[in-house]
Amino acid sequence: MKLRQLTAIAVLCPCMEALACEADYVAAACGPVACASGVNRADVSILAFLFQPQALTIPVGATVHWLNNDPSDHTVTSLSSMELFDSGLMAPDAEFDHLFQALGSIPYVCAIHFGMDGEIRVRGAGDATGDNRTDISDFAILAANFNLTDRTYVTGDFDLTGTTNISDFAILAANFNQTFFQRAVVPEPATIAWIVLIPALLRRRRDFSGG
Repeated sequence: MKLRQLTAIAVLCPCMEALACEADYVAAACGPVACASGVNRADVSILAFLFQPQALTIPVGATVHWLNNDPSDHTVTSLSSMELFDSGLMAPDAEFDHLFQALGSIPYVCAIHFGMDGEIRVRGAGDATGDNRTDISDFAILAANFNLTDRTYVTGDFDLTGTTNISDFAILAANFNQTFFQRAVVPEPATIAWIVLIPALLRRRRDFSGG
């Protein structure tokens, strides 16, 4: 482990006991959801026929906000039965939000532009490494990035504020040594119907693109 990480851990470790009440409050109020800051939202820009960022990592219970900055219509359409969502046609400057409640990788597309796709990677609270557990390796990542800006979920920004700070530490403390399990999905009739429609959407995208 780097000297910087060890130093940061040495400084932060005494805070564990002091943060116990805050950590318990976060756990009680939110369960395993990172909501300490009250922000818990990530943005995706639709621009130049791309989702930017194309891949985004968030905690379970976070909301993703899409904004269409293109002069063309687009859609935000899930390809996963774990999280079904569809924005419908989004005109220029239109917005769309979705709250993510299932762990895992959620691919999505624009249903009318072939090859325009994105991915939302949903993790448990405090799981920076993506191993479905909040432990010392996640603590080391947070410590190495503590008080730095322009951070992301994988670098310890567990409440999606852009800065890794004491609120992220409280989230990690509240969920320390927790293991996260992806829920089993049993499609309902409406879900099954949606899954059947996905190939049709893909064919429609190819038709629009002339492929």
